[in-house]
Amino acid sequence: MDLSINWLNNILNFRIPLNKTKQLDKLLTFYGFNPDYLTLNGFEVEDIFNKTVMGENDIIVEVDTTPNRRDLNSIAGISQELSILLNVSPTPKNF
Repeated sequence: MDLSINWLNNILNFRIPLNKTKQLDKLLTFYGFNPDYLTLNGFEVEDIFNKTVMGENDIIVEVDTTPNRRDLNSIAGISQELSILLNVSPTPKNF
């Protein structure tokens, strides 16, 4: 599953700049989103790369989850799990 850092910036109050193109793993670690920590907690980080979508830069983190964690098959489930692991509060959304 591909995680958009742009989405996580909005959901989890991260302020990770999206215009950097080199050493993405170090950039994410500096802003509190450590890919190695995710691997230790059940997310296998496959790749981190830049992507331009509709004219906007984004950082994509490709992760695999274990088959017994069906709750992690959506951005809502992953963002909830990441908020617990990384000790950040999700932004309240009004629908």
